[in-house]
Amino acid sequence: MAHGFGLLSINRSFATARVRAGAVSVTVLLALSAGCGEVGGPDRPNVILVTLDAVRADHLSCYGYHRNTSPFLDEFARRGCLFGNCRAASSWTVPAVASVFTSLYPATHGVRNGIVEENEVLNQEVLEDSFVTLAEALRAEGYATFGVSSNLHISRESGMGQGFDRFVSLGLVDAAMVHAAVQGLKHELRQSEPFFLWVHYYDPHAPYQARFPAIEDYGADMALAREWEDREIHTRADYLRDNPEILATLVDLYDSEIHHTDSFLRKLFEEVIPGENNLAVIVADHGEAFLEHGFVAHGMSLFEEELRVPLVITAPGGRAKGMRVPSPVSALDIYPTVLDYAGVEAPAGLCGVSLRRHLEGPAPGELRPVISELGIDDWVPMRSIALGRWKYVEMRVDHRIERQLFDLSADPEEERNLVTEQGDVARRLYVELERRLGPWSCAETARQEISLSSEDRQKLESLGYVGCGAER
Repeated sequence: MAHGFGLLSINRSFATARVRAGAVSVTVLLALSAGCGEVGGPDRPNVILVTLDAVRADHLSCYGYHRNTSPFLDEFARRGCLFGNCRAASSWTVPAVASVFTSLYPATHGVRNGIVEENEVLNQEVLEDSFVTLAEALRAEGYATFGVSSNLHISRESGMGQGFDRFVSLGLVDAAMVHAAVQGLKHELRQSEPFFLWVHYYDPHAPYQARFPAIEDYGADMALAREWEDREIHTRADYLRDNPEILATLVDLYDSEIHHTDSFLRKLFEEVIPGENNLAVIVADHGEAFLEHGFVAHGMSLFEEELRVPLVITAPGGRAKGMRVPSPVSALDIYPTVLDYAGVEAPAGLCGVSLRRHLEGPAPGELRPVISELGIDDWVPMRSIALGRWKYVEMRVDHRIERQLFDLSADPEEERNLVTEQGDVARRLYVELERRLGPWSCAETARQEISLSSEDRQKLESLGYVGCGAER
């Protein structure tokens, strides 16, 4: 696998214990349950968190995309605050969502891997009970908590259901089924204010389906679209490189999936949870690649197409209306932001910061590092740190580290590795990465074998997951 990394040997022993500095313990949860303010106070907002699977920011019209892929999100952004430079904690679902739920780096919460075995089971790392999730922190303060998942990896068995009073795990299903499940909670939500509702939409994830009328509006080759919808693409990079017309059709399909999901976001906010006393957050778990660096889909690299995600937040009373924030932020910032608005003291050790100052008026820009990681069993582990104009990426191969450094202001496509020319910058960012994450961690995390139904196994096979190693 070619990455273009410059080789650099590092004479050091790598720690085998997982980094635990700043990890949140059960003790904090007990402290939260003792109360940090009035429980169930009438002025506290309902909280809605929506995660979109595999949506890259630059394919949304509110982020300047040339196609009308996101008419509702465009309106939603005009009613709230659009963060123009948000990165995910990882480039695939399991570590990325665990980081949203905990505001911790994958190196700390330890949930980085998920393997689909040849036959019956999903071997999934489990989010340990010792971590206080966002749902747990809110429930301890009197919030009723509801979760609706359309991704098999985000389940109670994998520890992702911690803190939810009601948790609906649907498997890999269409947005229409997700909406039906949320509709089924509508009456209970009305009776449970303040509530926290998390909803995950899976549709933009490969393999893509043709969604009408968008696919026709985008001028797609419908014969190719029909041939390539529902086809696994993770292993097709070489073929797609030689067939650009098929790659273009996959982009058409992907864009139509985004438009389809956007239509159900409108239904969610207009039919189920209207009102102004809400804090609503829409974010993607990670992005999606289309051969920008030789990869398709996601979970393959830490390049921007797999990390840059949309983040739009509307605050209670419309106070964030029309705000645009270019400063770099992380998906880890969602947890402390929600707690800030809910009047809940944030647990010690969170890696994110509250974004409330951006939502309530122009705030000065800040130079802060944003860190992402990728490590899937036998797949080469990687981690990155972006600070200002610079982005440093390293991956571990045996006992050496291969490094890249990009100047994102001059080279947003990440095509020129400056690690040799800008060695001092690379060294500073490496030191900062080590300071925040510690040495590479190799410790094992508890795993859960989740039995798959024949239907779920067929779905995973269609995605190319069963028998191919890591789920991405």
